[in-house]
Amino acid sequence: MMDITKKIVLFEKAIGYEGTPLSAAEKLSEVIEWDSMGIFNFIVMLEKEYGKRIDLQGMKQLETVQDATELMIK
Repeated sequence: MMDITKKIVLFEKAIGYEGTPLSAAEKLSEVIEWDSMGIFNFIVMLEKEYGKRIDLQGMKQLETVQDATELMIK
């Protein structure tokens, strides 16, 4: 099982984030890269790496980085 720190790094990579490391409690609404392109790239990564299919409605319900990383389970 992958720990939260590794998941956050993968999340940052998927959305193109290059700032200081994000925390699990970070609000997605405050992450500039969590825009339409970042969300799209995260959805693609979830499908490719984890076999998850999440629609935009599901993405809109995510509030924190931890919420996003909780989707990263095989």
